[in-house]
Amino acid sequence: MNARRLSESVLDRPPSGSPESCAVVLLDSGRVWTRRVKRGSDLRVTCLRGQVWMTREGDSRDHFLRIADRYTSREPGLVCVQAMAPSQLLVEWSTSGRNV
Repeated sequence: MNARRLSESVLDRPPSGSPESCAVVLLDSGRVWTRRVKRGSDLRVTCLRGQVWMTREGDSRDHFLRIADRYTSREPGLVCVQAMAPSQLLVEWSTSGRNV
């Protein structure tokens, strides 16, 4: 396992180059995690613990996730997640355009 502490801690990441990848992201309250979704890619965020606020570039809606809630983005743009409480997320993405 690889752990690092910046605005997030990524605990598990499959080998790079894999068309489908995942990571567990830990966020302290108030911390932010971002990921750019490229055209032809899918991103799915599942809240495992805590509560987060999410938004995506080009989407005027706010999304709040609690335990077991899931957000999927198939549109390109920057996804921004902010922890409202200490939170743990499962982040899955596909660069092949296949659904995650």
